[in-house]
Amino acid sequence: LLIEVARCVREMASALGRKSRLSEPVTVPGDEMAPRLREGDVAFVDRDSGFAGNGLYAFECQGKVIIRRVEMRPGRGWLLKCDNKA
Repeated sequence: LLIEVARCVREMASALGRKSRLSEPVTVPGDEMAPRLREGDVAFVDRDSGFAGNGLYAFECQGKVIIRRVEMRPGRGWLLKCDNKA
């Protein structure tokens, strides 16, 4: 199991090295996106990509990081959702 974890970490590091230099780690601030992302987890944000459709996005609002699932609703606009049902 430890060898599998090491391979996974090495693959992630390699992929991040190929990505934009504008990618940066962000600490998940709360439990709004649990169970996928939990408070204290580290997520990598690609500041170079912009909106590319539905998915997970990080926003900065009043100096705080907010991570939300974004969905385009035709004729109704964008919907920002939390994964945590609570």
